[in-house]
Amino acid sequence: GGVTQFSSVSALTPNEFRKFASSVKTDGAYAIGGSIVTDATVTMPASVNQLNIGQSYSGNRINGWVKSLRYYPTRISNSELQRITS
Repeated sequence: GGVTQFSSVSALTPNEFRKFASSVKTDGAYAIGGSIVTDATVTMPASVNQLNIGQSYSGNRINGWVKSLRYYPTRISNSELQRITS
């Protein structure tokens, strides 16, 4: 396949907790703390076989924990992304 990076979260301060949600199909959006960022067109690689959580395309990794992770097999609406991160 190929590499696609859709979202990037700014640096966190120590002991900071953030709610983050992302949804992608032919368009995409992500929300952090109820604020939303959208992208009208998202090009997904033909063959996706890996999803990295907490790692950038350049290999940088988070220095922290993922408290909860949920997967939905369909594109969640932008309003739902905002609701679950508020």
